[in-house]
Amino acid sequence: MMRHYILGLIMLIGCSLPTSNKKEEYLLKGINATDYNVAILHFDKAIELDPTESDMYCNRGICKKLLGNFEASLVDFDPLWHNTTIGWLYTKLNV
Repeated sequence: MMRHYILGLIMLIGCSLPTSNKKEEYLLKGINATDYNVAILHFDKAIELDPTESDMYCNRGICKKLLGNFEASLVDFDPLWHNTTIGWLYTKLNV
């Protein structure tokens, strides 16, 4: 009886991982993927969990650029310009 209780508790804890852990898991899977299309799928899932994280947009944009999809990569790079540091550098360097 106690064994079933412990097993159920372990399953409950495992199913309720914090969103940040899942996000980091998808981010790492995307970074370690050898296929850019697979990496994009992992970054998509990470972005669904935290759409405010600019690193994932950047990584996904790089993958899209390397696949030759330049317009889609620009859409991913767009949120980066809203970051105050990057936006400031962009305007100061007049790129």
